[in-house]
Amino acid sequence: MRREQPTLHEAMVTILRDMPHQAASHRVLSKENRRRDLYRRRKDGKHPSPEDFLTRAAQSPYLFERLGRGELRLIPPKPRRTPRRR
Repeated sequence: MRREQPTLHEAMVTILRDMPHQAASHRVLSKENRRRDLYRRRKDGKHPSPEDFLTRAAQSPYLFERLGRGELRLIPPKPRRTPRRR
């Protein structure tokens, strides 16, 4: 049975959660993804390039913050507000 592959942004979240300050360069993300074999492109089965990580981060600004020079940080989830009881 084949395991379900995460999406690229899910792989990025997994890697960044394990990093100090939940931040890393796009090159480090690429190396970690390759080492852990978390994500491969469906069309050719290859690992994404470091630039693919920057592109995905730009497409998901609610998840990732660019700190400059290829450095990406995971944006912590906002706490849910519970409705007030009357």
